[in-house]
Amino acid sequence: MNDTLPNKSLHPSATDGFGSGASSYERGRPGYPAPLLVALRANLGLSAASRVIDLGAGTGKFTKLLAPYATVAAVEPVAAMRSVLIQSRLSIEILEGTAESIPVDDGGADAVVVAQAFHWFSRAEALREIHRVLAPNGKLALVWNLRDETTDWVAELMDTIRPFEGDTPRYTSGAWKSVFEDQTWFKLESHQTWQHFEEQSIEDVLAHVASISYVSNLKRKERKMVLSTIERRLKHRHPQGRLSFPYISDLWCFNRCEIAGDQTI
Repeated sequence: MNDTLPNKSLHPSATDGFGSGASSYERGRPGYPAPLLVALRANLGLSAASRVIDLGAGTGKFTKLLAPYATVAAVEPVAAMRSVLIQSRLSIEILEGTAESIPVDDGGADAVVVAQAFHWFSRAEALREIHRVLAPNGKLALVWNLRDETTDWVAELMDTIRPFEGDTPRYTSGAWKSVFEDQTWFKLESHQTWQHFEEQSIEDVLAHVASISYVSNLKRKERKMVLSTIERRLKHRHPQGRLSFPYISDLWCFNRCEIAGDQTI
């Protein structure tokens, strides 16, 4: 088991943004469609005896969905996120750790699930560490919720905040996929996509936007201006104060390769 926690591996946008925006994250971030959960359980072969690591668990949005079906250990590096997760009182183990230093013994998990987080640590060091903690025939599942920008008002919302992205890692860039090139630790098994909708109030959406790392990291005056602009536009589009927010959910499942081979990092 690795005992060190290389915090230098964490992107500043994650440590600062998610640290200050943990409560907004818990309120505003969406859930996941039921068909995704059915597919995940089937692909991973989950049972009550399964040992699952929820890596980068955050406030436990996905952990809560895993907990009824397996023995779950939630690994999260940001203290504010872990604090919210602890308050959920789930019957799980909550561990401080990073993707490059997972506090679990070799082969200690049957599956590793990463929801909304792999783009933050899509590096060979993390992939090697995930391979280490997985048992033979173990599985890696990556999950993302995407705001569906084919809907005009969602595109308008994103156009408002996109100028502040900077170098923040994003799933939509596709850069995370490069870590799976020229490696022998994992092999892609399947990729599935679903559309779903979250019934939310405008206040919920504002909490969601406030929880986005690069928005949370803005100076107070600038963040207030951005959120006010979005609120005004949402009220114009949805005067009743409620809306159906469209999302696209992606599930990528990988098989652990039995012979990793020698790889240079």
